[in-house]
Amino acid sequence: SNKQNTNYYCGPAAVRQSLSFHKFQSGSNIELPSQETLAAQIGTTVNGSTTTGIVNGLNLYAYIYGFSSNPYVAGTIKTSSNPMNTFTSRIITDLKGKMKAPIILLQTKYLPRYNGKDCRHYNTVCGYSHEYSTGAKSMQTVDPHYSQLYYGTWWSPLGTFSGNGLFKAVYEADKAGSNMAMAY
Repeated sequence: SNKQNTNYYCGPAAVRQSLSFHKFQSGSNIELPSQETLAAQIGTTVNGSTTTGIVNGLNLYAYIYGFSSNPYVAGTIKTSSNPMNTFTSRIITDLKGKMKAPIILLQTKYLPRYNGKDCRHYNTVCGYSHEYSTGAKSMQTVDPHYSQLYYGTWWSPLGTFSGNGLFKAVYEADKAGSNMAMAY
């Protein structure tokens, strides 16, 4: 994982995490770009990053790290007829095929591990679990947060429209503005 260098570099740090996955998958020996380089390429400002900028930044490295046949796209879930299904199927498709390390925009107050702290924040998704005996679904994310309280790799419940978890955090972030909540 990559801890963000500033309080507004979660986008560049998440991109670096995703590129790290592709560097490993491709066996490339080309160094990962710095967060500063990525921030410039994404268009990150003190107000943060856009998901469109994140996708453009990721795709600059598609040939270098071997995912040019399957570039990243930015997307919303708020307009889908079934936002939960759209969210989970995009993530599962990317992870199952080891095709991408999707990046999601979260409204953190809907994640139990944030204890009510509210900000808009990017994480990279790296795992999915469905416990068939209990029906419990969860996702693993890599959080680049600058604070040790939140930084690291975490399993979080998927959640529902009413129950806190990653889905609700992404859905609420998506509804709250024009910045699309998924890079997948």
